[in-house]
Amino acid sequence: MSARLTIDYREGGVMGANSPTRPVASALADSLGLSMAVLGLLIRLGSVMLPVAGIAALVWWGMRGRRRAILPPSRGKVAAEG
Repeated sequence: MSARLTIDYREGGVMGANSPTRPVASALADSLGLSMAVLGLLIRLGSVMLPVAGIAALVWWGMRGRRRAILPPSRGKVAAEG
């Protein structure tokens, strides 16, 4: 018994396959994937930074209110009147 293998190879159509514009065609083909990767990175950064920024804003707001309650009234008015 013998095995028989037949291969039929056809080169797919590539825009600018053997031309100087091949790098441009390759870049255009990869641009969608790169755009989606950047968008995914921005979403991940936002999901980390938004809670951190929210907690920082609450701490700042709390410290600001506490500082107003602790500090005596401004001396600027008294000095200006006298």
